[in-house]
Amino acid sequence: MSRDAHPRRPGATSRAVLVAVCAGAVIALAPPAGAALEPNADATDPGASAAPVDPMTIEVPYLAQAQVSINAAWDLAACPAAPEGAPVQVSCEDQSGGVVVTASAFDPDAGPWPFPIEVTTESGDPRTLDYTLALALPEAPTPVAGPFESPGVAGGRTLIPLAALVAECTFCSTGVAASAQAVDPEDGPVRVRAWIAERHLVIDADADVTEAVIAVTVRDGAQTASQPAEITVPLLASHAEGGHGLHLVVPLQETVAWDAADLVADPLGAQWSIVECPPTARGSVTCTADSVTFTRGDAPGDLEDQVSVILTAPDGRSAAASITVSPTAESVRLAGAAPVAGATAPLATPAPPSTPTQDPGADVGILSALWSRVPVLP
Repeated sequence: MSRDAHPRRPGATSRAVLVAVCAGAVIALAPPAGAALEPNADATDPGASAAPVDPMTIEVPYLAQAQVSINAAWDLAACPAAPEGAPVQVSCEDQSGGVVVTASAFDPDAGPWPFPIEVTTESGDPRTLDYTLALALPEAPTPVAGPFESPGVAGGRTLIPLAALVAECTFCSTGVAASAQAVDPEDGPVRVRAWIAERHLVIDADADVTEAVIAVTVRDGAQTASQPAEITVPLLASHAEGGHGLHLVVPLQETVAWDAADLVADPLGAQWSIVECPPTARGSVTCTADSVTFTRGDAPGDLEDQVSVILTAPDGRSAAASITVSPTAESVRLAGAAPVAGATAPLATPAPPSTPTQDPGADVGILSALWSRVPVLP
């Protein structure tokens, strides 16, 4: 995923003007060449108005790092400790290599915390840089976009698992919420309708429509919204013979296996075959022509897993089905298709690698360099 494609809170990448007060004299120091002031946009609303960022606040991105560089002529007196209660780790490579802060969790109600950094100047004088440490909002989730492989049906109702709409979500440990809207044609009547149900995107289309363009937005556990992304779902003409895929909610088990014949409602009783079962967000899924098997592994049991299946009949009919493995389901049932506005579905979704990575713009140590330019009064 391209992280540049999504709005992020700019605290970890900001450059700001430092104003130092020395014996009543106010000295405004502009940032060095190449450093720019960045606005502070609310990550939950890409259209929010900008506000200045406190240059002494270090905002650490979730599962990433922020680095505080120290003036090359100075030394760290000691590697600062992580503030009590802050879900971060602090490391220092050496006395002049700066401070690296890594966030391993996110809590919207936690912090900020004082984060003083003790340094020794080139003249040997001790100095304290009074930073504040805060947790940046997790990066916004990424919905899938472009052509959607699983087919829908024209003249009928199509259900698509919500987990299949999320390309990547950093902070979806409690589930994901979504909204959807059919993209209307520039002229002519509305022929496609779309909404979010309890676990699926639902599409209703007229019989002569060949594709549905749906704008999808997803929100994570911090209520950070993605940018809208459009998916194009191919719609196949419904056959006079009938036959459609089933979308089931089944009780949680370590291994869930389902026969192809039980994933399709077909009045003709044709022998349907599974032709595709895409990877799941966690666990593993394997399929043969006759059955699909999902193994949960050691994943925690508080989220549901969704398995998507594409099937074909000998006469050329195609159908999409799904299995939602739920720890709260007491028996097998059909997934609901009624609209559910704004609800968070407790679904597992694809997550980025958990190994912290260096944010290329996270050097917030410009202040320590500017301090070296503040005149010291006798």
